[in-house]
Amino acid sequence: PVFVLTPKTWYCFPATADTSLTAPSNSELLATGGANGSVVELVRVKSTASIATACPIRLFLSLDGGTTKRLIHEFMLPVTTISTTVAAAADEWAPTVPLVLPDTSAKLYATTHGGDDVAVFAHGGDY
Repeated sequence: PVFVLTPKTWYCFPATADTSLTAPSNSELLATGGANGSVVELVRVKSTASIATACPIRLFLSLDGGTTKRLIHEFMLPVTTISTTVAAAADEWAPTVPLVLPDTSAKLYATTHGGDDVAVFAHGGDY
């Protein structure tokens, strides 16, 4: 087995709506591969406010420094009114095979379809 040398948690807060599935223009950088590569073992999404309309959150992978972004995963956060009895919406994805960012030109981006307030966290590390 191969183990990371430096455990990491990356995060971003995509807030501007972006409905594209093929060429996002309002994506937020979530993670960049390290000099010797990085691995993402889990991605967690958490709303930071109530959600009035179901909200897709999308992850895009780029292997060319962000020029070309390809949809790799999509979360669907449900309508949620946060209160003292209702928690904020959340979801997580643990890829069947860990997502490898082979070098510093590999980047992981996140978008929000409706401009909802969300936090996106990626857990893994650098080789």
